[in-house]
Amino acid sequence: MSALISYGFDGALQALLHDGTFVTVVTAWPDVTDKSVEANIGRIIGYLLWCTRQCQLVCSFVYSAQIIVNVAVMCVLMLQMVNSERTLASAFTIVLATVALLSSTGILMSNAGDITFEATLVPTAMYSSGWQNCRGERSRRVRKLMVIAMNEAQKPVIIRSFGIMEISYQSFVSMVKASYSAFSFLY
Repeated sequence: MSALISYGFDGALQALLHDGTFVTVVTAWPDVTDKSVEANIGRIIGYLLWCTRQCQLVCSFVYSAQIIVNVAVMCVLMLQMVNSERTLASAFTIVLATVALLSSTGILMSNAGDITFEATLVPTAMYSSGWQNCRGERSRRVRKLMVIAMNEAQKPVIIRSFGIMEISYQSFVSMVKASYSAFSFLY
């Protein structure tokens, strides 16, 4: 993640301080030496799309590992609850560990679901941004850029675990149910 931010920061410094261009990822268009406003906007949009793809790739591995570990720990906690002695201290430690595990997993998965939800609002926000108030030559350029940006923003941003399961609150509930099902099948 820090590398993605560093690339953007370095590109912005090159463009602002050294009269260079905002180049973080070399693309087919625009040319690296093109200093027009359209080229810089195109580079920034390309950079943001590239960052989004990289974050999804990195986070999907983290979420996948988190889900595997949490399902295994939940099964172990349920097994420990069944096989432990029936004292208040034993029950309290198991309940406390279960609450901590469910809370951390719920927060992780809810935040990923929030990213998906907020991404669905981006096309409407861009459409409502007042782009129709641009006049003259800029109006045509802004309209073209807005159409491209809104088209790209309509593609759903979904963080997936294992490349299959969408990370959201609903998948959190499914994961808890799957843990219990695995426990009841094994026990």
